Amino acid sequence: MFSRVGVDVIRLGDDIVTQRDLMFSKDIYTDFFKPQVRRNVDAAKRVNPSILIFIHSCGKVEEMVPEFLDCGIDILNPVQPG
Repeated sequence: MFSRVGVDVIRLGDDIVTQRDLMFSKDIYTDFFKPQVRRNVDAAKRVNPSILIFIHSCGKVEEMVPEFLDCGIDILNPVQPG
């Protein structure tokens, strides 16, 4: 695991929104994706509590910010270039 070899940041790249809305319902994220994200974040932070978890999800992401925070995400990049 990356957290054991001394990395400072782990980046997740699951884009779950478009410029207009979510790609799927918030309930689908909560039921199917969030548990795995949470397990991965928890596992990394158990090994290295100071590691930062970074997610990129560009577009209309505001509705998902509380979910990301609940999962332990530390950094959000919501910017889509161009």
